[in-house]
Amino acid sequence: MRHLCWLLIAASLCGCDDASRDGAPPPDDQGAAVDAAAPADAACTPAAETCDARDEDCDGRVDEALERPCYPGAPATEGVGVCAAGRQICEAGLWSRCAEATLPAPETCDDRDEDCDGRVDEGLVQGCYQGPDGTRDRGLCQAGSQVCGGGAWGLCTDEVRPTPEACDGLDQDCDGSADEGLVEPCYDGPDGTAGVGACRAGEVACTDGVWSACQNAIRPRDETCDGVDEDCDGRVDEGAPRFWPDGDGDGFGDATAQPACAPGAGRADNGDDCDDTDSDVNPAAADAPDDAFADTNCDGVDGDAARLLFVDLDGRAAGSDGSRAAPFVDLDVALRAAARRPEIEGVALSAGRYVGPFEIVAGVALYGGYDARTGWTRGAQNVATLALGDGDEAPWIAVRAEAIDQPTLLERLTIEVGSTAAVGGSVYGLYARDADALVLRRVTVRAGQGGPGAPGVDGLAGGHGGHATAGGDCNGGPRPGRREPVWGRRRRRRRGRGRGAARPERRAPQCGGAGGPREGGGAGADGRPGAAPIPWGRRARRGGEPGRAGRRAVARGTAPTARPAQRRAGRRRRRRQRRAVIGNTAGGAAAAARVAAAAATARAARAAAAASRCSRSTHRACASSCAPSRAASAARAAWRRGRRRRPRGRRRARRQGARGLRLRRAGWPRLGR
Repeated sequence: MRHLCWLLIAASLCGCDDASRDGAPPPDDQGAAVDAAAPADAACTPAAETCDARDEDCDGRVDEALERPCYPGAPATEGVGVCAAGRQICEAGLWSRCAEATLPAPETCDDRDEDCDGRVDEGLVQGCYQGPDGTRDRGLCQAGSQVCGGGAWGLCTDEVRPTPEACDGLDQDCDGSADEGLVEPCYDGPDGTAGVGACRAGEVACTDGVWSACQNAIRPRDETCDGVDEDCDGRVDEGAPRFWPDGDGDGFGDATAQPACAPGAGRADNGDDCDDTDSDVNPAAADAPDDAFADTNCDGVDGDAARLLFVDLDGRAAGSDGSRAAPFVDLDVALRAAARRPEIEGVALSAGRYVGPFEIVAGVALYGGYDARTGWTRGAQNVATLALGDGDEAPWIAVRAEAIDQPTLLERLTIEVGSTAAVGGSVYGLYARDADALVLRRVTVRAGQGGPGAPGVDGLAGGHGGHATAGGDCNGGPRPGRREPVWGRRRRRRRGRGRGAARPERRAPQCGGAGGPREGGGAGADGRPGAAPIPWGRRARRGGEPGRAGRRAVARGTAPTARPAQRRAGRRRRRRQRRAVIGNTAGGAAAAARVAAAAATARAARAAAAASRCSRSTHRACASSCAPSRAASAARAAWRRGRRRRPRGRRRARRQGARGLRLRRAGWPRLGR
């Protein structure tokens, strides 16, 4: 009842405002007076609105749009780092809780100040471990730490990861067990005997951080005849007789077989035989290098290694002594060394090209075909070459063998020599002189070219010529207006020449003047010049002089009159050559004199026959011509018949030769083509 009374009193107080008293209408939904003509000096005085559920600003609304900043944190942290104030809203006369404020928080590694103390990522440290999973904080393994800097975590430091186990009672591999499976080799026998013969190393084990004694080691012991080196000195069953199987009965046992301690049939007291199936192969057998490349004395090479010096171009010069382990690198050095050592019988050459010249030593053989890279094995594919390049000396010799009076063998070698530029110089791949004891077997020699030959000596002087004979007189040449042809001469028209080509020329016979007496040196005097050639289609001048075309032909050397002279010059040249050949032989002077006398006799006979024919001549143009016109006509006809009917082969040659011989015997001249 009391509460009801209070409500009635409050309603009466709120309802008695100025507007109610003045009869004004109630306020609308927005709290504004409906009557705009309300007096300005009403009882409500506007003031700043406060959060008290009252309308202090007299706008008909209560606590409208009231908010204020708020910060519930420590005042010293507001606005520091990420810390910021929030806001409060007035609702029903009361302020709400502070919203949207950022308060200090624990620091994180992000390059920001979350605790709002003015420092970024200060003191941020975290644990880390990068070892295998399951090993952290086991045994000696422990985690490390990382420090934040610049918004990122640094390297992991001070961590302990698993390591190999050591014999110390600790768990280094972090598997929960200490010193497990630790075993190491050991040997407590004399120095230098471990691994020799039957001696073997043992092992020690780690227990509770302490190594045990060496166990299971085999140490030297007394030797027994069992084919085993028990005392570990590198010798088997020394001090006790041993016997090896001897299958071929040559007195040398099989090196690959196990020896026995008791003698017996088919056993030998040594194991030095490298082929127990062949009685000819044993250390006592002779071993000369052969084509089978067989090692018959069991020394590891084809040949007797104790009596050979070895040469290898790829060896080392320092400390070389000619043995297989330290071969010479120079063949000349090896040959000189072999000459000083009587027990050496030869030099073995590894495959390669040895540059000379070289001089063979009597009694020292040279064997090729070896290969130092394969343990001095021997085969046909391994070629040793003794070479000498080009030069300008004479003679040019690659290998010289002189005064070889002891058996000396060159086997499986290639000898090469270049060319020489010396005049008259010779080239020798192998020069042997007074070398009856030198033997070559499977040796190839390749030689270059010798030098150019020296000029030959001059030939002998020719003999004196005979007297010149009288020439015919052409009586001033042919008659004017008539062209006399040269008998038997005919020119062919060149292929490809068309119309308008020059016609072949005809000339009068060449008639000489009277011959002169013999003069000094056997040369006859010149006769008077006869008629000159008359070109075809050109008018000859009076007195037998040639026309313009004839002079040009003579100047060019193409006139037919020049050809017989060229033939005569060729015949004289060949005769001089034959005399020179005869003169260079034994008794050449007498032979040359005989040849000269025979030639002079033949020339005299030919001259007499020509004079006899010319005395009977009746030719109209040249009374002293060397051939009658009737004979010339017959010769031309015979020559033309031979051109039309040309036999083949030897038959043709015989027929033509016989016809020409008959014509010459009849006094006809030799016909030109």
